[in-house]
Amino acid sequence: MKLYPLKFGSVPVEREWGGTALFDKLGKTFKVKDEDGNECMLSPETPVGESYEVADLGECGESIAANGFLAGNTLEEITETYMEDLIGDNPSQYFGTQFPFLVKTVDIQGSLPVHVHPDDRTAFERYDALGKKEFWYIMEADRDAAIYIGFNRDLSATELFDRCLDGTIKESMHRIRPEKGDMIEIPAGMAHCAEGKILAGIIEEPSLIAFNLYDGKGTAEERIAHIGESMDFIRLERTNPADCISRKEGIVSDTDESTIECIRLAPEGTRSTGLEEEDSVSVFLCMEGEAGFTMEPYSDSAACRVKKGEAVVIPAAATALTIKAGKQGCTLISAKLREREEHDSYTEQG
Repeated sequence: MKLYPLKFGSVPVEREWGGTALFDKLGKTFKVKDEDGNECMLSPETPVGESYEVADLGECGESIAANGFLAGNTLEEITETYMEDLIGDNPSQYFGTQFPFLVKTVDIQGSLPVHVHPDDRTAFERYDALGKKEFWYIMEADRDAAIYIGFNRDLSATELFDRCLDGTIKESMHRIRPEKGDMIEIPAGMAHCAEGKILAGIIEEPSLIAFNLYDGKGTAEERIAHIGESMDFIRLERTNPADCISRKEGIVSDTDESTIECIRLAPEGTRSTGLEEEDSVSVFLCMEGEAGFTMEPYSDSAACRVKKGEAVVIPAAATALTIKAGKQGCTLISAKLREREEHDSYTEQG
């Protein structure tokens, strides 16, 4: 049978800095298993920091299809079965059976550690895994919330080391006050963190490798180990935060690896796109309102609707896509992969 727009159940990730906004403001419900292995609903008072909407992380988080004939199958199973039809011929050569995106919503109610992610090549060579770059869309943020991103001047390795150990590293970072509608791109190697109350949607690479430079809790030995691991890929030069932040509609990030787009549709507005020349899976995360998705060459019976905080996966085999906004309109962020000439043997071994 043919593929269609895929929607998945949300996977909760409890974090000490999380809250209940994913329940209260996005209306999410989570099915989990109790100590006896029985399925039950997660208490809405649970501090959930992250909700994986599309995830292929094995035991750390695996999405299960919620619509169509593939309902009940994991994303990993679907990827292994459909390969090029799902993620595209060129991406499958690079990623193998690893689904290439992690899509999530986050509820930050406290402080994230100052941390950094490696690039793909470093992560593969050292850890046989992918690196990570991130793209955030701010849905809500309190006035006292903050995101720290990059350094406000060039740092030496010695100063980075000292500031991470004495807890003053944030003093050397750009501090921005996030506002609803801000889109923030965080490349691999850029130190970052967040604090205060922030509700956001994130599309990123499917990797859990992170090095905590400062969290105020770990031992000096643990911190030294993380600093040492990151020292040769962290970006020590001054960053211009304006290069990382956007509020515009249309393509907001276009790199050698991927293209990120912000789509805004008026109430009951429609957007139709031909995909014959595309060779990549696309993911869409709804940030405001709701929208319906239909794709060719398949019928309307495979239509899928998403609301704020939900995601849909459009397979690479689609030749056309139509998005119709709901009565309140919609804002979506989408991501697709660019063609890569480079083979990554990480996926061939994995």
